Amino acid sequence: MIVMTMLAAATDILDLPPNQALLEAEMSETFVRQLKIILFGATRWDEDLVALSA
Repeated sequence: MIVMTMLAAATDILDLPPNQALLEAEMSETFVRQLKIILFGATRWDEDLVALSA
């Protein structure tokens, strides 16, 4: 999921027209938020697997 998210981010940022610093910053914040959600979900998933195996 991380790789797919970052591949999408890269193409979206490369498709921006020049001199769009504000839009680029907004998109970067969105991508960081998406990665945080993925990583948070991964930590919860690991805890859920441990709980199920006990």
